[in-house]
Amino acid sequence: MIRTNEGQSTTGASGFAVERSSEATGTAERYAMSPAPASVANTSTIQRLGGGMVLVHPLFVRTEQIGGQWSATSLDLALVAAGDTEFEALEELRETVLELYQSLEEMRDTLGPHLLEELTFLDRLAGRG
Repeated sequence: MIRTNEGQSTTGASGFAVERSSEATGTAERYAMSPAPASVANTSTIQRLGGGMVLVHPLFVRTEQIGGQWSATSLDLALVAAGDTEFEALEELRETVLELYQSLEEMRDTLGPHLLEELTFLDRLAGRG
């Protein structure tokens, strides 16, 4: 338990109670706290996109479960997808990456520098650049 100068105490981030007391009024309050939700994190790769497209270089993905929900995050593309299972989150991200790639390919001639950089990165993953 940690006590602060103000007369407050806590059991810390994983604790279950916080106590705040006031010497001036002689009162004490106690609050119940819930522990942080358990989380599970994994690193995975995507090597295929929909439509049979096989990536020459894998796309690294971080999957994480917080509570009952899974997320899949591609830091290279700043994309996140969610699902009820790890598989669903990865599938959703796979579809999102494919849709992004197809959209960027269709607009290749009109893209600004940042989106052109994203497309160039995707072209390299797909072995087209």
